[in-house]
Amino acid sequence: MSQPISTAVEERINRELMSLKASGISIPAQLKSLFNAIAAYRDLESPMESGFAWSPENSSGLDFAVTAGRYHTGRGALHIVAADVVTLADDDLNYVYLDVTDDSLGTNTTGFVQDQLPLFEVTTAGGEITNVLRVLPRLMVVHGGVLGFNQLRPSLVLGSSEDVIPPIAVAWEITDEASDTREAVFTIHHGDESALIGNRIVEVFLADSPGGWLTSTAASVGIYTDVNRQVEELDAGKRLRVKILSGESYFASVTIEHSGAKTWYVGLIVGDQIFYSPPVAFV
Repeated sequence: MSQPISTAVEERINRELMSLKASGISIPAQLKSLFNAIAAYRDLESPMESGFAWSPENSSGLDFAVTAGRYHTGRGALHIVAADVVTLADDDLNYVYLDVTDDSLGTNTTGFVQDQLPLFEVTTAGGEITNVLRVLPRLMVVHGGVLGFNQLRPSLVLGSSEDVIPPIAVAWEITDEASDTREAVFTIHHGDESALIGNRIVEVFLADSPGGWLTSTAASVGIYTDVNRQVEELDAGKRLRVKILSGESYFASVTIEHSGAKTWYVGLIVGDQIFYSPPVAFV
């Protein structure tokens, strides 16, 4: 966003409001300050703009990579934090956080505590990342001691550790191989089985392992879905965006066509969460 109050605009405002200028009140200065505040809020209100995203391409095995990020203390200090990698505990639920006392990335298996900025809840099994849930709050109290990070969730429930909106869950069904074709059917719903509301664009990709990022081997024929659902193909034979409409029970599927022996896992990105299918094997 560029500053709209140019020198010419400032001069015009001052000409029109001579009495205010004479009294020492600068309307252009006030407008510039307001614009800068709005621009700063817009930059910070989006989790993706704030960074602290999972970096699948830089993660491997139990090494979990997080992109660079920034946060504001509420007392005038904007902290810029470099990208980092932490090693997770295997076969467990890991809590990945930023320690705001020294801006270091950390993880434990017991839960988030005071002076930690929650970033992710990551499940591991068999030496691999199997599920990633991004829990970065959109609103938090960094200083003050009244509310801890563990009391603030993405749903903005202040003073409570419970979310109003239940977490999202995905159910999978993988069809048998027939003529070099298999179908991965997924249904998205809340963890309490309640339906989601509103249209969604989700991203589907092929991974070589559960918890992995984009495969190095594309499906020889391709990966696709119904023409009315497919938004765009991002990587040929590897990744695409799919539209899911409200009222359809959030049911959709992707078809994989491949000649030769290969096993993939279908990754599904829904908002800030990533889910993985059971293995999809071609023989």
